[in-house]
Amino acid sequence: MRKLFLLSAVICAASFLMAAITYGIWGPDNPRHGGSVGGVTSYQSRGSIFNETVNQDKEWHINNEFTNIEVDSAAVKTLIVPTSENEMIRVCAQVPTGKSITVSAEWEDDSLCIAAHPKSVSFGFSTGGYDGFVGWLDDIFGDSNGIVITIEIPERILNTFTLKQGSGTTIVRNINAANNYFEIGSGTINFYGSGQYPQNYFNLDIGSGKACVTNMLAEHYNIDVGSGKFVVSGLKGYGEIDFGSGKGSVFYSELGGMENYYDHSVDMGSGNLDLYFPEGYSAYVNASIGSGYVNIDALGIKQKLKFDTNERVLIGSYSDSTCELNLDMGAGSVNIYDSTDEALNKLIEEYAVDEPSLPPKSDSDTAAVVDITTTPSFVESSSLSEEQSTSLVIGDVTVTSGVVEESNPPEDTDAPNPSEAPEAPNPPDAPNPPEIEQAA
Repeated sequence: MRKLFLLSAVICAASFLMAAITYGIWGPDNPRHGGSVGGVTSYQSRGSIFNETVNQDKEWHINNEFTNIEVDSAAVKTLIVPTSENEMIRVCAQVPTGKSITVSAEWEDDSLCIAAHPKSVSFGFSTGGYDGFVGWLDDIFGDSNGIVITIEIPERILNTFTLKQGSGTTIVRNINAANNYFEIGSGTINFYGSGQYPQNYFNLDIGSGKACVTNMLAEHYNIDVGSGKFVVSGLKGYGEIDFGSGKGSVFYSELGGMENYYDHSVDMGSGNLDLYFPEGYSAYVNASIGSGYVNIDALGIKQKLKFDTNERVLIGSYSDSTCELNLDMGAGSVNIYDSTDEALNKLIEEYAVDEPSLPPKSDSDTAAVVDITTTPSFVESSSLSEEQSTSLVIGDVTVTSGVVEESNPPEDTDAPNPSEAPEAPNPPDAPNPPEIEQAA
């Protein structure tokens, strides 16, 4: 009986681990199988652009102004950067001798999904309605195997930008989107934001992987971590951190103040979480501590809150601050420090990975190129102006047909309501199916 009990415990633990990692990659919803994500409603207008397993270098060009872009990857190293040289999305696979990788692109309305993974691993993106499966034993302990995928996206502000990472590494530089969704199983995502434009929403789900996210100036955020590691900088507005175990660091760019009501909440099981507060702000810390502690050394306040206590502490000098940090802790530790560039740069260096270079532009003699032409589509949002129905207004910039133009700031500067989810844009009309042209 004892052996049977131990066997059952092992099986339950393994099942829980697989479920946690699955959630870490997929999250609660999969936008490609119905429902909605990021305020984008799914339609039936969809199709495959290409789906190939290659054992040599190859590149594809996708000519379309998609406003929602998702990249799924496993067991590869992926680099995603903006480009101003052309209007096409350029996807390149660099495959060492003796290796192979499956690369695909599918579209649904104004959304594009690019996937790169071993043939034995499926992300379940099928236009035939088959949900597919994820071959965890082939992916969970995988590495890049020397395979590099590079994706160049024409410069513009996207509506949504989604990353789903199994094993392997994804590096993103200067991609701007109103809504950002990053989901990591056992791999690594390094996202280096431009810091030029604010974001409406940021969501980070980590199973057991790692993430370094900089200049994420999100008004609303949600961070859900199983047992991984992360550092995020630039957050403001309001949001939640659900932290199982592991290690995390958050650098806030704003904390709210006299005219704004911003709530930040942390629900923590164990592990270590460091929070960095910017100079010139004040906040109340409400701590409910089980067996851990909260160490405060920020904004002129030094205090340690010990286990089995409920306390409220003002950090900073402004007693009428409406900013609240709510900590609900079981075990582990939370440290609150002054935010400094030195501390952030040290962590960025710690999370840094080798970054591949972009391959040279190819021609028909050096690589196969597929040019895809589809009907252009534009984002529609609640911020659309009456005169320009294809404009997306974010903060103090307007994006029209993918061109950034300056505009006056909006008059309504009221802070967002912490109890409300980010406002979803209106779904656009479905475009016509893509026309595929094979380059000579």
